[in-house]
Amino acid sequence: MYNSGELVVTHYDPAAGAYQKRSRENFDNKVASHPGFDKLQVVTTHVPPKKPYVAPESFDMVLTFRNLHNWLSRDAMQEVMEEASKHIENGTKKVLLNLSKSNIVNSIGASIIIELIEKLQQVDGILSFCELPSIIEKTFKIMGLTKYCDTYESQEAALEQLV
Repeated sequence: MYNSGELVVTHYDPAAGAYQKRSRENFDNKVASHPGFDKLQVVTTHVPPKKPYVAPESFDMVLTFRNLHNWLSRDAMQEVMEEASKHIENGTKKVLLNLSKSNIVNSIGASIIIELIEKLQQVDGILSFCELPSIIEKTFKIMGLTKYCDTYESQEAALEQLV
């Protein structure tokens, strides 16, 4: 991807508060210290998104990294998934959700995930998860979601397969 693509990453608005500022500064410093990220574009994010981060026709993969902090049980997940759906409608076929920071999934979150799976299946796409906490992984297995989604132990393993 480095030679033929562009990586766009969303991150906190540093003006949103002390935590967001510290987190963004740490991220920016980490990116600046790694030469492989010289083409990285960092976009300030709002949760839920207020507008698309990139032109809908300009990408073929949506990656949501970490920091889903229990969106599976909050109304914000609906808006985030609606944004992902827009991207799917514009050609995205692979969606990766890193749920390492989530510890619960409720019926609303599960129904949104099922809706996302169905949308991706309609375009011959795939929803993948990485770094699932054991309780969520067990819940997804009981619900049968893992029959329709790929799961990976790490984000790195997922990216190796998806990119």
